[in-house]
Amino acid sequence: MSQGKRWTRDELLVALNIYHKLPFSMFDAKRRAIIELAAKLGRTPGSLAMKLGNLASLDPVQQLRGVKGLEGASNFDREMWAEFHARSETLGPVRRPCKFLVEPPAVVEPGERIGDRENGYLPDFLPER
Repeated sequence: MSQGKRWTRDELLVALNIYHKLPFSMFDAKRRAIIELAAKLGRTPGSLAMKLGNLASLDPVQQLRGVKGLEGASNFDREMWAEFHARSETLGPVRRPCKFLVEPPAVVEPGERIGDRENGYLPDFLPER
């Protein structure tokens, strides 16, 4: 497999935040939330969806559900997963300012509620776990 653009720390933090806000069933390159976030990150929807699948392989909750995730998690993914969860009070899935998300989408997807997007915060999704 060819090496694409490496994920930066900031991009991976955004992916980790959205990972914990979306249900596993929405880790799909055809979902509007993935398409819009990928565009803001300068990535393809497929790249973001695959990164979320890689993160799922590190998630003990998914493992308990019998979900393996993708097998492409990098050492950097593992390091960031550990840091994200060790410092969840500052890096975790909260309304944290994010330079990538500054405009609300025109339409809200099922299971989604609008947070403070107009102020540059991550969208507030209701997880259906």
